[in-house]
Amino acid sequence: MRRSLLSVLGFLFSKAVKRKMKALQFNLPTFLGYLFIFFGFAGTYFANGESVDTLLVTAKKGNPSAQYELASLYLRGDGVAKNEKEAVSLLQKAAKQGHPEAQHLLGFCLANGSGAKQNLKEAFSWYRKAAGQGLGEAQYKLGFCYETAAGTPPNSVEAANWYRKAAEQGMSEAQFALALCYEEGRGVEKDYKEKLKWYLAVADKGYPAAQAKVARIYYLGQGIEQRDYVEAMKWAILAQAQGEEDATELMDVLKKNADRRMSPADMVDAEQRARNFKPRSSR
Repeated sequence: MRRSLLSVLGFLFSKAVKRKMKALQFNLPTFLGYLFIFFGFAGTYFANGESVDTLLVTAKKGNPSAQYELASLYLRGDGVAKNEKEAVSLLQKAAKQGHPEAQHLLGFCLANGSGAKQNLKEAFSWYRKAAGQGLGEAQYKLGFCYETAAGTPPNSVEAANWYRKAAEQGMSEAQFALALCYEEGRGVEKDYKEKLKWYLAVADKGYPAAQAKVARIYYLGQGIEQRDYVEAMKWAILAQAQGEEDATELMDVLKKNADRRMSPADMVDAEQRARNFKPRSSR
């Protein structure tokens, strides 16, 4: 359950970023509403097999895991009355005991001013503590802080470094961010092969923005021995099917086949590959 919660946190955070909202600052009530929908209207919440009453007792005894789980409930108002201040209080207790998920969620609350006065510097500090313990979601957020100067001076090298740590744990948002670093040369040298590697890691999970990027890479022949129009069309078809506008222009070029480099059989092959595509499990 803990991993699912953190995955949703990371996903919704990335959605806010893509919508060009302010770094680490967006509507927390709406965000938590999404979490509530995700977990379902199940009434009393059970965390790791424990009821709310059991969590209350265990948290009072100072158990950091119970404090974290109970804080998550208070933030959503699930099984208990919604109380952001109490949630932050519990998260602080758990975070000070070194609980990485609590440190990450406390950073999130402080970044948004939920249950406490907004403080991006403190948010950054807690993200860094959680990231240092290997928590991928916090590593991604830390990289984003460095990239956008949220609570810390901007540092593109550190941003790329933390994106890499999270990307190597399979975090889709971090993989996409790292690919973009290699594409634009932010914090790292431009590298076509690395760019393709990380965009492809996300595209394989079904993310349309990454699929559009991969389609263009294959079309241009970047990071590969030669252009691959069949693969380019395959990825463009997949991206366009999900409404990715960036794939539309490339699809038009490929369909018109202006350069005559694709035979009708190649086009059929590309369409078949797209139909046979099955996304890998994402994180």
